[in-house]
Amino acid sequence: MTSQDPLQNQAALELMARLRDPKWALEAARIEDEANCNMSAGHDWGDLLGQFMADPDGFHQYSRLQTFVLNQLRQLLTNYELGARLGAAHVLGKNLLMQRLQQPSPEVQTQLKTVLEENSAKDSIDVPLSATAQATLNQVLRSVLTPDDWETISAAAATAIQQHIRHTLTLPKTA
Repeated sequence: MTSQDPLQNQAALELMARLRDPKWALEAARIEDEANCNMSAGHDWGDLLGQFMADPDGFHQYSRLQTFVLNQLRQLLTNYELGARLGAAHVLGKNLLMQRLQQPSPEVQTQLKTVLEENSAKDSIDVPLSATAQATLNQVLRSVLTPDDWETISAAAATAIQQHIRHTLTLPKTA
Protein backbone atom coordinates (compact mmCIF):
# COMPACT_ATOMS: atom_id res chain seq x y z
CA MET A 1 0.00 0.00 0.00
CA THR A 2 1.34 3.40 -0.84
CA SER A 3 1.47 6.21 1.69
CA GLN A 4 -1.11 8.94 1.46
CA ASP A 5 -0.42 12.36 0.05
CA PRO A 6 0.67 14.76 2.84
CA LEU A 7 -1.98 17.25 1.67
CA GLN A 8 -4.68 14.60 2.11
CA ASN A 9 -3.35 13.80 5.59
CA GLN A 10 -3.41 17.51 6.49
CA ALA A 11 -6.94 17.90 5.14
CA ALA A 12 -8.10 14.88 7.13
CA LEU A 13 -6.54 16.27 10.31
CA GLU A 14 -8.17 19.65 9.73
CA LEU A 15 -11.55 18.02 9.16
CA MET A 16 -11.20 15.96 12.32
CA ALA A 17 -10.35 19.12 14.27
CA ARG A 18 -13.42 20.86 12.87
CA LEU A 19 -15.66 17.93 13.75
CA ARG A 20 -14.48 18.19 17.34
CA ASP A 21 -15.10 21.95 17.45
CA PRO A 22 -18.64 22.75 18.66
CA LYS A 23 -18.27 26.38 17.52
CA TRP A 24 -17.66 25.24 13.95
CA ALA A 25 -20.70 22.95 14.04
CA LEU A 26 -22.90 25.76 15.35
CA GLU A 27 -21.58 28.14 12.68
CA ALA A 28 -22.25 25.57 9.94
CA ALA A 29 -25.80 25.10 11.26
CA ARG A 30 -26.33 28.88 11.38
CA ILE A 31 -25.23 29.25 7.77
CA GLU A 32 -27.63 26.52 6.70
CA ASP A 33 -30.46 28.19 8.62
CA GLU A 34 -29.72 31.56 7.01
CA ALA A 35 -29.72 29.98 3.57
CA ASN A 36 -33.00 28.24 4.43
CA CYS A 37 -31.68 24.96 3.07
CA ASN A 38 -29.50 21.97 3.77
CA MET A 39 -26.07 22.58 2.23
CA SER A 40 -24.71 19.10 2.85
CA ALA A 41 -22.03 17.65 0.62
CA GLY A 42 -20.70 14.17 0.14
CA HIS A 43 -22.54 11.25 1.66
CA ASP A 44 -26.17 11.72 2.63
CA TRP A 45 -26.08 10.62 6.25
CA GLY A 46 -29.64 11.72 6.83
CA ASP A 47 -30.75 11.51 10.44
CA LEU A 48 -27.51 9.75 11.43
CA LEU A 49 -25.21 12.71 10.69
CA GLY A 50 -25.34 13.99 14.27
CA GLN A 51 -24.36 10.60 15.64
CA PHE A 52 -21.58 10.33 13.08
CA MET A 53 -20.17 13.78 13.90
CA ALA A 54 -20.40 13.06 17.63
CA ASP A 55 -18.10 10.06 17.11
CA PRO A 56 -14.79 11.29 15.65
CA ASP A 57 -13.22 7.87 16.20
CA GLY A 58 -16.00 6.34 14.11
CA PHE A 59 -15.34 8.88 11.39
CA HIS A 60 -11.64 8.04 11.51
CA GLN A 61 -12.39 4.31 11.25
CA TYR A 62 -14.74 4.96 8.33
CA SER A 63 -12.01 6.94 6.57
CA ARG A 64 -9.47 4.17 7.16
CA LEU A 65 -11.83 1.55 5.82
CA GLN A 66 -12.64 3.65 2.77
CA THR A 67 -8.91 4.05 2.11
CA PHE A 68 -8.36 0.29 2.36
CA VAL A 69 -11.24 -0.49 0.00
CA LEU A 70 -10.30 2.12 -2.61
CA ASN A 71 -6.61 1.14 -2.50
CA GLN A 72 -7.61 -2.48 -3.04
CA LEU A 73 -9.77 -1.46 -6.00
CA ARG A 74 -6.79 0.39 -7.50
CA GLN A 75 -4.57 -2.67 -6.93
CA LEU A 76 -7.12 -4.98 -8.53
CA LEU A 77 -7.44 -2.70 -11.56
CA THR A 78 -3.65 -2.38 -11.75
CA ASN A 79 -3.44 -6.17 -11.95
CA TYR A 80 -5.63 -5.99 -15.07
CA GLU A 81 -2.78 -4.09 -16.76
CA LEU A 82 -4.82 -1.13 -17.97
CA GLY A 83 -1.71 0.99 -18.32
CA ALA A 84 -2.14 4.71 -18.74
CA ARG A 85 -5.93 4.43 -18.71
CA LEU A 86 -6.02 3.02 -15.21
CA GLY A 87 -7.19 6.43 -13.97
CA ALA A 88 -10.39 6.41 -16.02
CA ALA A 89 -11.27 2.91 -14.84
CA HIS A 90 -10.43 3.77 -11.24
CA VAL A 91 -12.56 6.93 -11.15
CA LEU A 92 -15.60 5.11 -12.50
CA GLY A 93 -14.96 2.04 -10.37
CA LYS A 94 -14.62 4.20 -7.26
CA ASN A 95 -17.94 5.92 -7.95
CA LEU A 96 -19.74 2.63 -8.58
CA LEU A 97 -18.16 1.02 -5.53
CA MET A 98 -19.11 3.85 -3.22
CA GLN A 99 -22.70 3.69 -4.51
CA ARG A 100 -22.85 -0.06 -3.91
CA LEU A 101 -21.38 0.23 -0.42
CA GLN A 102 -24.01 2.75 0.78
CA GLN A 103 -26.08 -0.15 2.10
CA PRO A 104 -23.86 -3.24 2.20
CA SER A 105 -25.25 -6.64 3.04
CA PRO A 106 -24.64 -8.01 6.54
CA GLU A 107 -22.05 -10.41 5.10
CA VAL A 108 -20.12 -7.57 3.44
CA GLN A 109 -20.34 -5.52 6.64
CA THR A 110 -18.85 -8.43 8.59
CA GLN A 111 -16.02 -8.82 6.08
CA LEU A 112 -15.21 -5.11 6.17
CA LYS A 113 -15.28 -5.01 9.97
CA THR A 114 -12.88 -7.96 10.07
CA VAL A 115 -10.41 -6.12 7.81
CA LEU A 116 -10.73 -2.95 9.88
CA GLU A 117 -10.27 -4.79 13.19
CA GLU A 118 -7.18 -6.59 11.89
CA ASN A 119 -5.63 -3.32 10.80
CA SER A 120 -6.67 -1.28 13.85
CA ALA A 121 -4.01 -3.10 15.86
CA LYS A 122 -1.36 -1.53 13.61
CA ASP A 123 -0.02 1.94 14.31
CA SER A 124 -0.20 3.31 10.79
CA ILE A 125 -2.36 3.15 7.69
CA ASP A 126 0.91 2.86 5.75
CA VAL A 127 1.47 -0.67 7.06
CA PRO A 128 0.43 -3.04 4.26
CA LEU A 129 -2.64 -5.18 4.76
CA SER A 130 -2.08 -8.87 5.26
CA ALA A 131 -2.66 -11.27 2.38
CA THR A 132 -5.81 -12.44 4.15
CA ALA A 133 -7.18 -8.91 4.43
CA GLN A 134 -6.37 -8.22 0.77
CA ALA A 135 -8.11 -11.43 -0.27
CA THR A 136 -11.14 -10.45 1.83
CA LEU A 137 -11.29 -7.02 0.20
CA ASN A 138 -10.97 -8.59 -3.26
CA GLN A 139 -13.88 -10.85 -2.40
CA VAL A 140 -15.90 -7.83 -1.24
CA LEU A 141 -15.09 -5.93 -4.45
CA ARG A 142 -16.07 -8.86 -6.64
CA SER A 143 -19.32 -9.42 -4.76
CA VAL A 144 -20.37 -5.77 -4.46
CA LEU A 145 -19.61 -4.69 -8.04
CA THR A 146 -21.98 -6.37 -10.48
CA PRO A 147 -20.95 -7.89 -13.83
CA ASP A 148 -22.53 -4.84 -15.48
CA ASP A 149 -20.37 -2.59 -13.28
CA TRP A 150 -17.23 -4.43 -14.43
CA GLU A 151 -18.35 -4.07 -18.05
CA THR A 152 -18.86 -0.34 -17.52
CA ILE A 153 -15.42 -0.02 -15.90
CA SER A 154 -13.72 -1.88 -18.75
CA ALA A 155 -15.63 0.18 -21.33
CA ALA A 156 -14.43 3.38 -19.63
CA ALA A 157 -10.83 2.18 -19.88
CA ALA A 158 -11.30 1.19 -23.54
CA THR A 159 -12.88 4.55 -24.37
CA ALA A 160 -10.05 6.37 -22.62
CA ILE A 161 -7.51 4.40 -24.66
CA GLN A 162 -9.34 5.20 -27.90
CA GLN A 163 -9.50 8.90 -27.02
CA HIS A 164 -5.81 8.93 -26.11
CA ILE A 165 -4.84 7.30 -29.40
CA ARG A 166 -7.06 9.67 -31.39
CA HIS A 167 -5.62 12.66 -29.60
CA THR A 168 -2.07 11.45 -30.01
CA LEU A 169 -2.43 10.57 -33.67
CA THR A 170 -5.16 13.11 -34.43
CA LEU A 171 -7.36 10.44 -35.95
CA PRO A 172 -10.93 11.35 -36.95
CA LYS A 173 -13.64 10.41 -34.47
CA THR A 174 -15.85 7.44 -35.29
CA ALA A 175 -19.35 6.65 -34.17
